[in-house]
Amino acid sequence: MKTPPGIRIVAVLQYVAACFYLVAAILATKIVLRKEAIGTAMVMGSNRPEQVMAGMRAFAIILFAWSVFSAFAGFGLWKLRPWARALTMVQAVLWMILGLVMLLPPRGAAHVLTVVLVVFFTAVEIAVVWYFERPDVQAAFHRRALEKRLEAK
Repeated sequence: MKTPPGIRIVAVLQYVAACFYLVAAILATKIVLRKEAIGTAMVMGSNRPEQVMAGMRAFAIILFAWSVFSAFAGFGLWKLRPWARALTMVQAVLWMILGLVMLLPPRGAAHVLTVVLVVFFTAVEIAVVWYFERPDVQAAFHRRALEKRLEAK
């Protein structure tokens, strides 16, 4: 059975994203662990640096969890596991929602680069959902599931 090339591409992109999120989580953790970070938070205009550091801790944990999530999805896509298709589509929808939230107030007049990036990544996520809804892609995942059931008998 030949795997559609788009599935492999998205799987590799999931692995790349997992690496990116892991590096970002490590960097966020390093910021939290540095004593100067509290001074930096005060310079950034926060009168509550402890809250800024708590937010960075939460951000690091979320990035690490998203890294594991992306690696898990990439593995499932590579192996044509049916659950990976659903997981990837859920992830795409979550990213679209997050992108739209980034454009809402209190940010108000979002930076032009932010708007461009949100539009770009939203378009990519729409393309991923569209691609994974194609009949040939769905069939590839269902064939794999059927083959696994036949092997078990």
